Amino acid sequence: MIEFLAPRDDAPELTVSPILRAALLTLDYLQVNGPIGLTPAKPLKRYFVTWAAQVFDWPHYTAQLVRPFSVSRKLTCGTIICFDRWSTSMS
Repeated sequence: MIEFLAPRDDAPELTVSPILRAALLTLDYLQVNGPIGLTPAKPLKRYFVTWAAQVFDWPHYTAQLVRPFSVSRKLTCGTIICFDRWSTSMS
């Protein structure tokens, strides 16, 4: 098994990490707004997904990612989680 090496707190790579930035923004969101709601089918509620798409600033993605879903009103768990290609295995 590959050994996990945690980066130092002052590692310069952390300042440009989109995953760390998204995690910190989500934690800030939770402090200000409280828990993130789930739909009856258990995906994240659209208000959070829309907010996340607007503020996460993922490389190669914009808030237009969730715009088509405002018409169809259908968001799948895989769509919500997959702001980046690597995360499709997490859904």
